[in-house]
Amino acid sequence: MVRLCREHGLETTLPNALNSVCEIGLILGRPDEVVAWSEEGMRLSTESMDMYVWHLMQHGLALLEVGDADGAQAELLTALDLYLREGLGVEGMEVVLRLAAVAARTGEPELAATLGAAFEAVTAGTAVAAFPGVLRVQRVHLADLPDRLGPTFAVNRTRGRDLVRDKDLRGAFTAVLALLTTPGSASGSQRVGSRAG
Repeated sequence: MVRLCREHGLETTLPNALNSVCEIGLILGRPDEVVAWSEEGMRLSTESMDMYVWHLMQHGLALLEVGDADGAQAELLTALDLYLREGLGVEGMEVVLRLAAVAARTGEPELAATLGAAFEAVTAGTAVAAFPGVLRVQRVHLADLPDRLGPTFAVNRTRGRDLVRDKDLRGAFTAVLALLTTPGSASGSQRVGSRAG
């Protein structure tokens, strides 16, 4: 589809096609290619903030998987901020799960469990919970958290559910952003907050 869009000059369709290719590339374990595809997608998505943010999320997760956790975190925090400023959809909660993946891989498993539970609480019963990318992040990045955390896993899961309990979507996003950017509010929050501007 990407090839056809390029051949026929379908510039309005190409960003969406690239986003689909990015998702497949991550599932197939080709993050280097996803980095390039998502960068192209961002360049082409200047007229669509929603598509731009999706490419930013793909880029962030791909950076994590090529070993650039700092870059991944910065991209995903930017995506979270853009969702808050530009408009919200429950699909945007996937950025919270990807931030959980970053936390899990940078020595913050408690924070990862909290963010993962917040994501699940908000997306329960929605199609988002069954997105292939969501299932992959849970399987690849978060599946070992119960073993890593032991008894504290349940405590952090409860904390995540409580974080978003009785909140609308904007409130849930705001609570997550506050958790990640307020010094002392979360494991590793000063490190996260230092890049949240």
